[in-house]
Amino acid sequence: MKIQLKGRAIPRNAQGDPAFTRLQQDDTWDPQDGPIPVMNVFTPQEVVELVNRALYQLEYQHNAHKVRGQRLRDRERLIREKVKELFHVSWMKATPEQVAKAREEVEKG
Repeated sequence: MKIQLKGRAIPRNAQGDPAFTRLQQDDTWDPQDGPIPVMNVFTPQEVVELVNRALYQLEYQHNAHKVRGQRLRDRERLIREKVKELFHVSWMKATPEQVAKAREEVEKG
C-alpha cells in the first residue's frame, strides 16, 4: 500500500520529528486540544500498514546491529590472537604499537 504523506497534518516536535500523542479519532478535535489524533490523519488500513513497516524496520535494525556487533567481536578476537602470536603478551599488556601491528597483520590476511 502506498501512503502519501504530502499534505497531511502531521504534528511535529521541536526537532521536526512526528509527535502524535493520541490514537483515537475525534470528530470534535480542535487545534487548542493539542496535536491532532493519529486516526484523524490516517485511515485504519494506513495505520496497520505503518505499524507493520515500523515493526519490520525495528526487527531489521535489531538484526543488522547484532550481525555488525558479532563481526566486530570476531575481528577483535583475531587481533587479540595475533597480538599473542606476534608478541607473546596478553591483549591487556600489549602496547598501542603492538595492537596496531597486529591489526595490520590481520588486515593483510
